[in-house]
Amino acid sequence: APPDGNQAMVMGGVSFSPLNHKFMASAGRDGKLVFTDFEQHKVVKQLDAGVPLTSSTFIDGVYVAASTESGTVRIYDLRKAESAVSVLRDHSDCAITSLAYHVAVAANSAPAAMAPPPTQPAPASAPVR
Repeated sequence: APPDGNQAMVMGGVSFSPLNHKFMASAGRDGKLVFTDFEQHKVVKQLDAGVPLTSSTFIDGVYVAASTESGTVRIYDLRKAESAVSVLRDHSDCAITSLAYHVAVAANSAPAAMAPPPTQPAPASAPVR
């Protein structure tokens, strides 16, 4: 449970901010999306979705997505919104149990870890006599 005990019901999932490694979001079956500074053991913000939440993920440092038991994903803007700024609906009423956000990388701008190794010129051979 979070340090202040507000999320006593089962948590569906947690995610960490890509901008601040001390900032965590937790989604609860009680409908609460709780943002915690876990180094200070302090709840920074809490949103009430009104429906059981199953998972959460930061989209960036500003937007957070939370999934529900009824198959929707709710997008929240942490700067201003107390309610979802967008709701994405699935084609079923099944629970979404996991969320992940992926940043696409353009083919011509692969990170150094993914770039092919530089080509080395072939060693010069000794002249034949």
